[in-house]
Amino acid sequence: MSTLAAVEAEIRTMRQAISNAGTALANLRATCAQMTPREQAEAAWSPSSRFTVDQLEDRIRIRRGMDPIHGFDRSDLGVIW
Repeated sequence: MSTLAAVEAEIRTMRQAISNAGTALANLRATCAQMTPREQAEAAWSPSSRFTVDQLEDRIRIRRGMDPIHGFDRSDLGVIW
């Protein structure tokens, strides 16, 4: 295989990877949009998370243009993604 053919094959592979990543992100966004902020926070939380489920929920609510409900001030929640 020539060098040009090898580069073209690699470009096709990279384009496919980018397309696959875009599809995965679109599916994730659609799934998250169907979840309540609480469901999304519970799905995102792990024992190593630096935020509680309540904090995650408020961060999600703020990102969606909603008011936080757990008494956290926006400044308590840090930068919103």
